[in-house]
Amino acid sequence: MWAFALIVFGGLLIPGAEASASKPFLSEGHASFGISLWSNFQTDTAGVWVVAIEAGDMESPSEAVGLARIEVEGAQVLSGDTKRKIHPAIGSGDSKWQLVLRRTGDGQATVRAFLRIRGANASSYTYVERLLRLDFNGQRVSPIENRAVVQVIVRDGQAFRYGGAYPVAVDPEDLETPDRIDSPAELIDGGLLQCRACNLSEPVDVRVVVTVGKDGTVRWIRPKPVSGEVDEPVWAAVRAGLRQYRFRPALSHGHPVADYAILAVQVAPETH
Repeated sequence: MWAFALIVFGGLLIPGAEASASKPFLSEGHASFGISLWSNFQTDTAGVWVVAIEAGDMESPSEAVGLARIEVEGAQVLSGDTKRKIHPAIGSGDSKWQLVLRRTGDGQATVRAFLRIRGANASSYTYVERLLRLDFNGQRVSPIENRAVVQVIVRDGQAFRYGGAYPVAVDPEDLETPDRIDSPAELIDGGLLQCRACNLSEPVDVRVVVTVGKDGTVRWIRPKPVSGEVDEPVWAAVRAGLRQYRFRPALSHGHPVADYAILAVQVAPETH
């Protein structure tokens, strides 16, 4: 019997990409890549039990190569790979394996899984870390925590964090996914945008997704509006104007964190 399984794969749109009509709708920030950990319910009388691992990426081509690494604390690895080269395309035969573990004490056991998938160049890759913490009551295995700690795609050096409704552009030191957002980013300075070059007779409303950094500034703008199309001069005015907006950043455990915000922006003819 297996104690639990968490699904970490789902639909993904690379920032700026359009959804395919043939695919089911899933949020853009829902990761298509990951590494999953399953544990069975109990050990045997010698404290031996099994953790099953599956890694993959629904968007990877068949020739893509990933490197998986597993770290274990509080248990001895009796068999199974703790370092493994895999082909992360879904359906590849080398992306599933098992570790046979034996408890080494009365405390908790921790399994950490890491997966890095090479991208098109040295500054582009996919990376995920997962944490599984287990406790024991006699021979019973009790899950405490099983979550993705980091889920990022790096493209030409820019990292995008996944796990929410939309990707979040983050700095290299901010890759960890907050386990909760206590309060979302809140606009405190921004408003009507005016555009001389837009040839507007009346204001136009545009819905846009941005990353609000820890400092309350706009760090990234989704390359297209949330829905519909706008003329390029209007979109250029939105991109330029949003850089002047200021926010109260999102908070997690009382600390500011980068997060996405969905804004309704109005662009109006320039008045003299």
